[in-house]
Amino acid sequence: MTTPEKAKVRKVLTAYLKELHEIYTGGNFREESFYPALKALFEEYSQVFSEQEAAKVLVLPKRTEVGIPDFLIRKEGEIGIPYR
Repeated sequence: MTTPEKAKVRKVLTAYLKELHEIYTGGNFREESFYPALKALFEEYSQVFSEQEAAKVLVLPKRTEVGIPDFLIRKEGEIGIPYR
């Protein structure tokens, strides 16, 4: 990983952790309260290493044959492994 990539990753992770801290210290949260921050992390992290289309993340997509995923990640039209 190059130095500029490391700096971008650090920036993305710092923003993610700050968001988690704000949600957590607010005290009035559910598991799903953290999903927007994780969605942003997935999308922003994919931009660090890709000059092409960034990943698209869908929170709480419809049920599949294997259950109800929390996230569905697509990149360049391809579906990644649903995150549960």
